[in-house]
Amino acid sequence: MPKRLTRKKKYAKVVSEIAFYFKKNNHMKSFNQQNQIFSQGRLPFYYDDISSFAKTFIVGLIIVSITLSFPAFGHSADLTERIPVRATEKTASLDMNIINPSATSTSFTIRVSTNPNGQAVNAVGALINFSTSTVKATDIDLKNSFCALLIANTIDNQIGQINIMCGKPYPGVNTEATIAEITFEKLNTATSSISFASSSMVLANDGFGTDVLKTLNNLK
Repeated sequence: MPKRLTRKKKYAKVVSEIAFYFKKNNHMKSFNQQNQIFSQGRLPFYYDDISSFAKTFIVGLIIVSITLSFPAFGHSADLTERIPVRATEKTASLDMNIINPSATSTSFTIRVSTNPNGQAVNAVGALINFSTSTVKATDIDLKNSFCALLIANTIDNQIGQINIMCGKPYPGVNTEATIAEITFEKLNTATSSISFASSSMVLANDGFGTDVLKTLNNLK
């Protein structure tokens, strides 16, 4: 009988497989080749119109969501509860708000969160764009994050983009939850532009990696 992996080793195995996938697809295959691999209609309709980075981001996040839906990653429960049923309604939002507003401070922190509004989700991909002429991202704090598995957590102050991809095993979350807290340094007194990219995603815990993101609530 094959030796059963501990939950910790299962996590490590998934992380290594996903890391290998990203390394292998550093230069993405053609759209037609990707279509052959993901031929079940799970990719967003705009997949062939976006950048190679965003394609890798989307495919990788779907892999994470589907993997975390497997019974092996959840708590003990009746397996009949795990029969995949594709989510059909978009209910989730991605939100950001300033935690410590101060007119005199040289830095500020925003809280990035998701609200599934009752629908179970298990993976999020938050791509955040910001103006490099007005702010500089200095830290991503995940201590209050709902995520148990971190796949991507990067800051690029050259192009002004933050990439956070993470998830939580079955049953995921179905209420408002923190993804990360991000600290920015003010470079001048001009108004800062910080917003979610349209390729951001919130994936349902449905075994199909269905994107249920409905609303992007950017910094106001």
